[in-house]
Amino acid sequence: MVNNQNIINIYSIDYHHYNGINYINNIKIPLTFSEYMLNYINTLNKEKDLDYNFIETITNERKWIRKYTNNSIINNSTYGRDINKKYELDKKYS
Repeated sequence: MVNNQNIINIYSIDYHHYNGINYINNIKIPLTFSEYMLNYINTLNKEKDLDYNFIETITNERKWIRKYTNNSIINNSTYGRDINKKYELDKKYS
């Protein structure tokens, strides 16, 4: 993936969310979390007070999510589309 000029060439990305695995250039990369992220997640309240919390980009293919309005947060967000924030934990997710 890295050439002689230390430039990463990504030719393909395949996501397998259910299994927690991604393939970049057909190389299997298991889902991993940083210690910082795990520690932060462990400080969060685990009691469920919402049925659904969907804060992502709502494309035409995702408009069906808008029907889940009772006891839910459904918001369009482009946070992960920002290249400077893409791999950061969004602490304002809710």
